[in-house]
Amino acid sequence: MTDQPDQHRTSQQVRDTAEFILAIHRFGEISSLAIIDAVGDVYSDNTVIACLSEVARQGELRLRDLIEQTELPGPQLVRAVDRLEALGDVLRRPGPADGDGRAVFIAITPSGIERSAELDRAIFADRDDIAVEVKTAIEYSHRLGGDIMLRDRDESLSFDLVVLGTALGRTTRAISPSGDTSEALALFTLAATAGGTSRPTWISRQVGLTSGGTTKVLDRLERAGHIERSFGLPGDRRGVAVSLTDAGIELLEQMADGMALPARQMLPVLHEIAAHLDLDPA
Repeated sequence: MTDQPDQHRTSQQVRDTAEFILAIHRFGEISSLAIIDAVGDVYSDNTVIACLSEVARQGELRLRDLIEQTELPGPQLVRAVDRLEALGDVLRRPGPADGDGRAVFIAITPSGIERSAELDRAIFADRDDIAVEVKTAIEYSHRLGGDIMLRDRDESLSFDLVVLGTALGRTTRAISPSGDTSEALALFTLAATAGGTSRPTWISRQVGLTSGGTTKVLDRLERAGHIERSFGLPGDRRGVAVSLTDAGIELLEQMADGMALPARQMLPVLHEIAAHLDLDPA
């Protein structure tokens, strides 16, 4: 867990929101890297995982039902089906002649069943690292007012990962200054750092950007007046320090307000992931 910033700089809600968001973000990064190492980067795409996991769970689905149940955009799912069909993991079937003959059904293949199981096995391979982030996210979601609610669907671990990642991405885009999730993550990284000040390299690691990508994000935030750069850090007089401004803190308060409800809504999925991992989230 990161050091807590000065109580007079950011509110408790902002700090709790920052810890919650960053924990889920780290969980997603760890899981994605594990999947890439195990089965390749094509299977790290959220839409591909959602499509494969849902068809594996149900066996055969109409395309429109797949869109409805995954709650993902139709064009993206069609492209995911195309990719999975090319890989031999699913196949398309026409509807029955005595039923909805115009419908397209998506069916799982033996290869797809094995691939879906591999996704979950890959995530379990980094169980200890993932467990830390899941328990942290649950703790801070409770602090933000979340309460345990039972879900009426029993999904795979990989599908729950998609649900969580999609919800986090959608919400951080909505609350960030320009719709760029990296800006929201950078600001919340500063909120979760002592005094609201950090090095660009630390922000880069937390957000998951290259040095150049981080510089562009910080440039935009500085032009908007939400951060400021200065020289001089303890033990490194030439080091660059990135700090929140008063305007940045005010923006974070607004962003945290916008994140409160989604954070509570994600809690049931987090508890389901904890159950998959045999964790006691308390």
